[in-house]
Amino acid sequence: MKQTTQTASSEKLREYNARRKKKYKRRRKTAVYLLLLFFVCVVCLILSLTVFFKTSQINVSGNSRYTASQVVKASGVEKGDNLLRMSRSDIKESILKKLPYVSEVQVIRELPSTVTIKIKEAQPSCRYLAGENRWALLSQELRVMEITSVETENVPVLSGITLDIPGEGETATADSEISEKILLDLLTILKENDIINVDSIVFTGPINVSMRLEGRVTAKLGGDSDLDYKVRMVKTWISGSLPSVGEWTVDVTSGDKLYAGRGVASSSEESVTEESGSLSEGESEDSE
Repeated sequence: MKQTTQTASSEKLREYNARRKKKYKRRRKTAVYLLLLFFVCVVCLILSLTVFFKTSQINVSGNSRYTASQVVKASGVEKGDNLLRMSRSDIKESILKKLPYVSEVQVIRELPSTVTIKIKEAQPSCRYLAGENRWALLSQELRVMEITSVETENVPVLSGITLDIPGEGETATADSEISEKILLDLLTILKENDIINVDSIVFTGPINVSMRLEGRVTAKLGGDSDLDYKVRMVKTWISGSLPSVGEWTVDVTSGDKLYAGRGVASSSEESVTEESGSLSEGESEDSE
């Protein structure tokens, strides 16, 4: 009886040891497979970053002012560069800095070997006399697009505000933060409302701005309160109520009414006195 018990115990021990050996072998195989997989991944990564995915074609679209070669040169991308190692943000920043007329950049990597650079070019939103015979053409974001001695036509003249003009491709700043904010808002509103016939933008105080439009309309806007609504009131009046001849001044400084009158009001006038009247958006007074 004792011998039978010992035999059974020995068999259980052998079975237990056999199971342990099988588990150990399986774990060893799994570890080896994982190590091989890791090694293969490392090799593939190294090859991808050094041997494969080298740039052989660079495409450019959306350009008109700049040639494709100028855009490629500004990007810093060269044939042979690895697609996976190049920084799209660095490419974008380089193009925006070196090509001031570019407002948007999109860089697309197309494996295995193509880079596509899509750009959007902008037009100057205003021009500022930064010195004697020295005009700074500014974007909607006040980025210096160009410094030139030529008086560029069809670009509003900005005056009454002091700007610090850095080099081309950098952003100008105003000596008054509130004036700068009003200017930025106004340029954005003009673009969003597709108002293009602006001759000049004049600041007569930190929070007092007016515009000259259509060659014969002075629009007094005041401060930044309800600026979008004020500009749209002026646009509506010009498109629907502006007489065919004569100089006119409109005053929307109140924010909810438009006052229109003949002639050009001086910057010191509080309101238009000749043929003035209260107009809500879309309404007009009968002209002679």
